[in-house]
Amino acid sequence: MSAIFGLIRLDGRPQSEVEEQLEKMKPRLGPWGPDGVFTIAKENAGMGQARLSITPESEYDHAPCILNQKNILFTASARLDNRDELLNLFAIPASHHPKTPDTKLVELAYLRWGKDTCEYIYGDWAFAAWHPEMQ
Repeated sequence: MSAIFGLIRLDGRPQSEVEEQLEKMKPRLGPWGPDGVFTIAKENAGMGQARLSITPESEYDHAPCILNQKNILFTASARLDNRDELLNLFAIPASHHPKTPDTKLVELAYLRWGKDTCEYIYGDWAFAAWHPEMQ
């Protein structure tokens, strides 16, 4: 499984400092992410994923990301046991199943259920979401 990490600065420092801190984290997490270490920052927060692709569809992973419709900073690592159920629930066409990573399903679950997502996803997973308006 991939590793996730993040940083939130509440001291008013600029986004560039958050980005610098994330860059310092990358080498330490490198061993957890042989398929790459990816980061994203927005204002005073940043998240990352040290990627280890363990399923065929995880090759299409795109975490971390910003959920634009909600302006939420989001990252995840997942191998879901109820993947088929979620693919059907979110009406993802069968032709897209092979390219839909489990992290995308966790993202869709979070957008639907928010903090109750944990009640609906089964398997090995972790996720983090930062809502900047809730500071």
